Amino acid sequence: MQILDFLPFPFLFGLFALCWILFRSRRRGRKYLLWLSLFGLYLLALLNVDFFPIHLPENWPHNLNWEDTLLTLRTVHWIPFDYGPFWLSTDRFVSATRDVLGNILLTIPFGFFLRPFLTSKRKILLGALGVGLTLEGVQLVLKLTFGLYLHSADMTDVLTNALGVMLGYLLASAVPHRH
Repeated sequence: MQILDFLPFPFLFGLFALCWILFRSRRRGRKYLLWLSLFGLYLLALLNVDFFPIHLPENWPHNLNWEDTLLTLRTVHWIPFDYGPFWLSTDRFVSATRDVLGNILLTIPFGFFLRPFLTSKRKILLGALGVGLTLEGVQLVLKLTFGLYLHSADMTDVLTNALGVMLGYLLASAVPHRH
């Protein structure tokens, strides 16, 4: 089995893309470039945490078949916050709490950085859900593409990621700023 880590190639590609975007935006002002740089570095960290490492089976892509694809689609957790009875296991409670808090904390910076672009309540809600759906959708696509992937698509993650984006937006709104 081969393992695709974030370092060095995906990171270097992302860093190159960020530098190119910064170069193309150089006339927008220092404040904008600082904001864009921080957001780009955050996105690189998010990619590393959420999508890597990617395990490539030795026989890829020949390991892919319809039965495994259907099994993957059936194992998507569509019911949010369905962790089973907590009283049966302390480990289950700790794991669920870590999962929920981790997803919220992971996406708070996203909401903070999107504050200048999301101006209405509707855009905030749609943007937050869009971030959650995108992160989980990419995880599902990776699992379907490679056949073996350690993360699983989960509606709880979609909702907690969206909550994190909204909390980040609220935190950014609470910080006074000059125009």
